Amino acid sequence: MQAGITALKSGRRAEARDLLLRVVDTEENNETAWLWLSGAVESMEERRICLENVLALNPENRAARRGLAKLAEQERELAEAEDTAVSTFASTSKYNDIWEQDCDICAYCAQKLSPEDTRCPTCGRKLLVSAYRYDQPSSNLHVLSVLLIGIAQLYLLQALYDVIVRRSVVFAILPGLLMGLFLILAGGVYFRQFWAYITAVAALALVPIVNVLGYFVPAEFTSAVLIPIGPIFDGVISPLLSGLADFLKVFQLAAVTLALFVAVLKAGPDFERVQHRQTASLPRGVQDASRYHAIAAKAAKRGEWATAVRHWQRAAANAPGQISFQRHLGSAYARLGFYERSADTLNAILPHITDPDQREQVEKLLTAVTTQLHTSTQPKETNHA
Repeated sequence: MQAGITALKSGRRAEARDLLLRVVDTEENNETAWLWLSGAVESMEERRICLENVLALNPENRAARRGLAKLAEQERELAEAEDTAVSTFASTSKYNDIWEQDCDICAYCAQKLSPEDTRCPTCGRKLLVSAYRYDQPSSNLHVLSVLLIGIAQLYLLQALYDVIVRRSVVFAILPGLLMGLFLILAGGVYFRQFWAYITAVAALALVPIVNVLGYFVPAEFTSAVLIPIGPIFDGVISPLLSGLADFLKVFQLAAVTLALFVAVLKAGPDFERVQHRQTASLPRGVQDASRYHAIAAKAAKRGEWATAVRHWQRAAANAPGQISFQRHLGSAYARLGFYERSADTLNAILPHITDPDQREQVEKLLTAVTTQLHTSTQPKETNHA
C-alpha cells in the first residue's frame, strides 16, 4: 500500500492503481487503501465506488464525504455538457442506422448484437476476450526476473567451477544448460509471458527435488578424475576452491527457494485474466476530447473500428473546431461502409482545411467515398438498421 501511495504522489497513476487494487483485493476492509485508490482510478464511477466503500467502513470519514460531494458536482456539470453536445450532434442527424440506436454493437464491424452472441454474426470475431486483470506488471514480476537472472549466474559459476576445479567439461554441461534456461525464462517473465512463468515455476520446483535425489547417487558417478596441472594449482589453489561447491549449492537452493516463493505467492496475480465482451462502448468519466481521440486511435490500431467511431463521434462533438477529429471520424465511417455519413463528414470539414497537403488527402478520400456511395446498390446503413 505504501508503494502505491508513493507512486500516486509521484504522478504514476497507473502503477499506483495496480498496487492499490492488489491491496483491496486481499484486504477489502482497508479504509486507507480505498481512499487512496479513489485518487488513482480513471472514471468517476470507479471513484464513487471507492469513496462509498470508505464510508461503508467509516461513515465519519470527512475526506470521503468531501470527495463524494465534489464528485456529485462534477457529474452534474459533465452531464449538462454531455447533454448539450450530444443533443446538438443528434438533433442535426438525418440518418436512421445503427449509430442512432441504443444497443450493443460489435467493436470491430458495428453489427448489432444480441445478449446471447459470443461471436459476431457478421465478421465472426470472438466477442468474449480475456485480458490481464492489471494493466501494468507489478514490481514483484521484476523482482522475479532479477532472481532468475541471479540463479542463472550461480549456475554459470558452477559450470566454471566444474571446468576449472573439477577439470571436467562433462559435469559443466548441465549447469551450463540451466544457466541458459533461466536466462530465457527471466526475459520471458520480464515481458509478462505466461509460458515463461509456468516453466519457471516448474523448473524452480524441480531443482530442490533433483538436489535431494542427488544425495542417493553413488559417489563414483559424481566424482571426476583430476588431471594434474601444476604443483601450485594442485597443492594450493585447488584445495582452497574445493569448498566452493558447497557454498554454491547453498546459494543456489536459497535463491531457488526465494524465487519460488515470489513466483507462487507474489507474482501470480500478474498473470490473472478476466473476460470482457468486445462491444463498441464509451468509458464513463472521460471528459476531454483529446482523451476520446487517444482511445479511438488505439482502438483503430487493434481493428476495433466501431469503438473508434464511438469515441471520435464524442471527440468531434466535444471539440467541433478540431478538424482532425472529424477527418478521422469520416475515414472510420468509410472503413465500416457508412459512405453517406463519411461523405457528409468530410464535405463539412473541407472548406475549413487550410493546409494544401491535408486538403488534398481529404479530397482524395472524399472522391473514393463518393464513388463507393454511388456504386453501392445497398448502403451499409440499411444493413445495420
